[in-house]
Amino acid sequence: MQANSQLLESIQQKVELSQQLEQWQMDMQELINDQMRSKMINNNRANSTSVTQGSSSAAASLAKRVSSYKLWSLFQR
Repeated sequence: MQANSQLLESIQQKVELSQQLEQWQMDMQELINDQMRSKMINNNRANSTSVTQGSSSAAASLAKRVSSYKLWSLFQR
């Protein structure tokens, strides 16, 4: 009878530990997902900023070329 009681208690402890482990794993997965989501958002912001800056540079370069074309066309006349 005492052996059965100890066995039952051990099984209950194992079930509780398994549930705690499962909850810990779910919490860790959620934490990792949150961190990845945060990194992706930060990377997207950084990429957007560099793309915007690149667009500004491209626009400035285009403006210089257009003005030089206008200047060049004056000399051709």
